[in-house]
Amino acid sequence: MRKSYKHETAPNRIVAMRRSDLSLTQAELASKLGYPSVNFISMIEHGQSEVPIGKVGDVAAVLEMDAKWFAEQVLRARHSEFADILLGPRSGDVAA
Repeated sequence: MRKSYKHETAPNRIVAMRRSDLSLTQAELASKLGYPSVNFISMIEHGQSEVPIGKVGDVAAVLEMDAKWFAEQVLRARHSEFADILLGPRSGDVAA
């Protein structure tokens, strides 16, 4: 059985898993997000680029995910200490 994207915390893997779940190609996702080529989607999925903050809501909508949940994953991946202050520690994390 395949792992659910909701158990994933890395935004790049979430995007790749959810895109696959929805049977979208990288080209289709790029087009839906207004990117002229698949290069940026490929770079996101391979961890070479981050999901742009300004596109978090669009990515969540196209990939049919809860935008608040996805935004939290993006924030935690980039700024974990700041996310802990705003959102509290991730479930299972030990407070310092």
